[in-house]
Amino acid sequence: MNFEKLFTDHNVALAYVDGRLLVELARENLDKPTKEEMFDCITNKDEVGRLVKIPTRMFKGPEGPILAATVI
Repeated sequence: MNFEKLFTDHNVALAYVDGRLLVELARENLDKPTKEEMFDCITNKDEVGRLVKIPTRMFKGPEGPILAATVI
């Protein structure tokens, strides 16, 4: 999971990422972290989770029309 792409695709205006948790995750896990592990590094995950779970929000970002056309 790439935070920048996720937040851009779902038009998330503000997300707080705990840098210390993210560094710990990177140190202990040499494999690619799961989405759940990455999502646990977001401190306002309730807010962000509501935005990301709404499927129509995926098409609100700058690449929204392209993503919508791809799905169709």
